[in-house]
Amino acid sequence: MTGDIWQTAALGGAKLGYGSVTGEFLADGSISGAKLENGSVTGEHLADGSISGARLEYGSVTGEHLADGSIGGAKLENGSVTGEHLADGSISGARLEYGSVTGEHLADSSIGGAKLEYGSVTGEFLADGSISGAKLENGSVTGDIWQTAALAGRS
Repeated sequence: MTGDIWQTAALGGAKLGYGSVTGEFLADGSISGAKLENGSVTGEHLADGSISGARLEYGSVTGEHLADGSIGGAKLENGSVTGEHLADGSISGARLEYGSVTGEHLADSSIGGAKLEYGSVTGEFLADGSISGAKLENGSVTGDIWQTAALAGRS
């Protein structure tokens, strides 16, 4: 052996100063993942696109990691958007399915006469004695009805 080879072979790990072996002296692929200290590989060491979705731990991507508008409606689970997530006035009538708003969703006295469809209020919805003669159109009570009311003591 020549002196250069002998000196190179004679240098063991204990003879090397901290940080004296840098990347330029390492052969490609000579260090396995098992030899890396936890946390020694950070984002700055990774090439763009080098980590696929399959390698991400569940819950590791949160809202702070997402760009505004990066998730479309097709990616939302049914029921994941509830009232607390909606801005006031953000849903218009055009977005409501026919019949989706029923009486239980309305505050008392929230619908005025102008919003009632013609003929939608029938006798079953009227309290007894709630319509006075002044509210009846001329000719709206015919003879048969008038006679029946008179016999019942209502004239």
